[in-house]
Amino acid sequence: MNAKPDSQIRLLKGVKRVELQDVLDLNSAVEAKLYNHSVQALIPNVQVTFSDREINDYASWQEFKRTQWNLVTKTVEGITITWQILIKNDNNSVPQPHSLKVRIGNEVPPRDAIQLLFAADNPDELMQLSSPSMCRVDFVNSTLAEELLGIVERWHDGLLLAPTQNPLPFFLVRRGMHVTELWRFSAPIIFLLIGSRYADLLVSSAWFSSLTLELRIFYSAIIFVAVYKAGSYAGHKGESIVDSRIKRLKPPPAFSITKGDFKRLADVKRKNSRFVRELMLQLAIGSIGFIATAYLPTIIKAMLRL
Repeated sequence: MNAKPDSQIRLLKGVKRVELQDVLDLNSAVEAKLYNHSVQALIPNVQVTFSDREINDYASWQEFKRTQWNLVTKTVEGITITWQILIKNDNNSVPQPHSLKVRIGNEVPPRDAIQLLFAADNPDELMQLSSPSMCRVDFVNSTLAEELLGIVERWHDGLLLAPTQNPLPFFLVRRGMHVTELWRFSAPIIFLLIGSRYADLLVSSAWFSSLTLELRIFYSAIIFVAVYKAGSYAGHKGESIVDSRIKRLKPPPAFSITKGDFKRLADVKRKNSRFVRELMLQLAIGSIGFIATAYLPTIIKAMLRL
């Protein structure tokens, strides 16, 4: 009789670049390991998910290899490979079922993961769905299970990171909103520091000197609140503008298999590079404006002494 198989899952971290040969190499490594055991049956299945949500199933590696991937114009979003295995061992007269499943891509996006967090009964399932890649083995032979998991992990570790032409877009996609949040909190302070440079001009003016103490405190409080509010508005507005632009950045595609994948990679690099140039120009103009505003009181004081 068949023994009840156990399961083991490994989450594979990092968005890696996957080429056609990488997929074939993984299958070769898995089959080479299985040849050391008494395999009675081996049924592979390759499932390819494209960007238009179309899914192609390949029931054999020969069928998968026959596909002319260099002519496919769609882009790959994920690949799931499953090996159904029957292995005979000395402890059981009946071949025992094993299975190995490797998923690359097709992870749940962050916006959907929040909804699943409240809907899912099993937190482990959510971790699997939101991981960029994962591997699961259902096994009776625990030694073989560890060997297969090790093969997949070493294969995944050996893959290159997803291609990036410029590290700045990659940084902005992952951490850009943290930077803009820092700007939102620091903008009022920056405005107050710049405003303090104008305080000497205000205090030394004849108009301010002619006021009573109560009026001086009153006007100073109004100016303080106005500068703080202006900084707060600039912080929120700047954060909103930059965040909306960051959302237009596209992460590099993880797959380099089809003609569509290579075209998409070129488009992403071109658009992201243009965005970064525009953003750097705007930041440079803003920085020059802040510096000029901060040093303007010094120039005014120098002109008044002439």
